[in-house]
Amino acid sequence: MIILYLLTSGIYLFLGTATLFISVMKLRDMRNTGELAKLHWSVTWMAYALLYIGLVFDMLLNIVVMTFVFLELPHELLTTSRMRRQKFFGTGWRKDLAIWFCTNYLKPFDPSHCE
Repeated sequence: MIILYLLTSGIYLFLGTATLFISVMKLRDMRNTGELAKLHWSVTWMAYALLYIGLVFDMLLNIVVMTFVFLELPHELLTTSRMRRQKFFGTGWRKDLAIWFCTNYLKPFDPSHCE
């Protein structure tokens, strides 16, 4: 029962982090085009709150879930940092897995995120 709970929690953490990542990438694009400045201040503050919540989710995802996915303790705080390290300095299946995550989950929403 505990394993099922941990697996379910990990899936929810992954989905929540992915959702927040997409939101934060949209926030960044809006900031870069000047659209963010046109929004009401309360919407802007809410959007920036999502950024910090996303960072917490990303750290938890890296420490808890990706430790089991990559079968190694984290050397960095954020998931993308782990992906970059594995992509450029990793070997074997860990490198292949990092490239797969970068290509399929990060690159569609931010082409330079894993570079």
